[in-house]
Amino acid sequence: MNNEKSTKIRTRLLLVILASGTLAGLLLFFLWAHYWDAWKLASRFPPFCWDEEGLAAQIMEEAKKYDLPDSEDDKETAKQMEPIFDLCDEYTSIGFYGTDGYYRLSQPASIFVDEEKPWLLFMSNAVDLLFRPDRIYSQFYSVSFRNAEAELYIMDYHPVLFIYPYILISAFFCILVFLTPILFYINSRIRDILMVSSEILLMASGDLSHPLPPAGTDEIGMLARELDQLRLTLSDHIRQEDETRKSNQDLITAMSHDLRTPLTILNGYLEILKLKGSDPDTRSVYLERCLAKSMDIKQLTDRMFEYALVYEVEESPDFTELPIQFIRECLIDNLDFIRLAGFTADSPSLPATGTLHGDETMLKRIFQNLFSNVIKYGDKKTSVSLETEVENEMLTIRLSNAIKQDRSNVSGNQIGLKSVKKMVELHSGSFFCQKEDLSFRTTITLPLKAPGKM
Repeated sequence: MNNEKSTKIRTRLLLVILASGTLAGLLLFFLWAHYWDAWKLASRFPPFCWDEEGLAAQIMEEAKKYDLPDSEDDKETAKQMEPIFDLCDEYTSIGFYGTDGYYRLSQPASIFVDEEKPWLLFMSNAVDLLFRPDRIYSQFYSVSFRNAEAELYIMDYHPVLFIYPYILISAFFCILVFLTPILFYINSRIRDILMVSSEILLMASGDLSHPLPPAGTDEIGMLARELDQLRLTLSDHIRQEDETRKSNQDLITAMSHDLRTPLTILNGYLEILKLKGSDPDTRSVYLERCLAKSMDIKQLTDRMFEYALVYEVEESPDFTELPIQFIRECLIDNLDFIRLAGFTADSPSLPATGTLHGDETMLKRIFQNLFSNVIKYGDKKTSVSLETEVENEMLTIRLSNAIKQDRSNVSGNQIGLKSVKKMVELHSGSFFCQKEDLSFRTTITLPLKAPGKM
């Protein structure tokens, strides 16, 4: 089980959206808070540059040609001053006050009355709302008319020109700040998906040697880790199958060679018996030889079945309740077998009562394999030791024998011992074997049910 903390993609995406939205909002606030600084920088360059001092100088020079109205109701005099107002562009408002401080006349910027450009009025109102009046109103200028002195004020609405491009630029950068982290995260997830997809195609093509790179801790990362575990499992299963197939092929090759020799000899003996069937002495000799060769063939076929058991994926034993005397009978039968072969051994002592949950055929094969191993490698000059012990509802059987000098360095494939180990484990027991110099010892432990006393 993987204990690594994981986060869902939708949760991460939501966090990225919230973070990028917050950054975009902060950027928007920052840009609008520094609009006036941006305008002062932009006003140095066309088309936003504007010379207020130059306009004031032109108005002061032109004012010398006209009379100042006596009051704001003097419409006729005010109309004569229209050429002065023509000096202003559509983003500039001007007004005149007498030295007494009373208002005389003024002209608003044409953007307030331009019906073809209503957005300019909206922008001008935005300027009034966004900026302090001292950033819009200019200082007063003293103006001399033919008949009187006056105060000129100029209201500058040229920042309205900058609002529209500034809004577009601000929106662009805010959207960029908002979308960049989201697109980057989505791109990284898509890149990991494409990586996992390519690795799946490699696995489908049979390449199981290439590990999947890490892909984070979200669902895609979990999928990548599970696929990598699947790759390892498939690779291990395929390797095991290849090894089993090769071992089977080697066994078949060896068995075909080993079986061919005794079969050929057996066939020759049978041919001799057929030709000399009337001679009792010859028949007896060759019958003994035929029996010996048939025993060799039996041992070879037993090895083949044992090998099949070792590499079988699943064994299905037929468990039944067996009395402990069944174990005693199996041991006695095999002891008699090795005694006939020339070995010496003492009979074991077992409890009078007790049962064992096991497979009868498997248990017989276990002891046949062990005692056949004694006959094959054992030294007849040394007695075979067989010990039994019952403790804590467990039956322990220890078998030890000396190894013949000419077989002490022989290293077999141990198929018989592997078969014994697997069959004992199927009975919930344990098997242990140990070879030391010229001695060999095996220990089997099997669970008992209600064992009796020794």
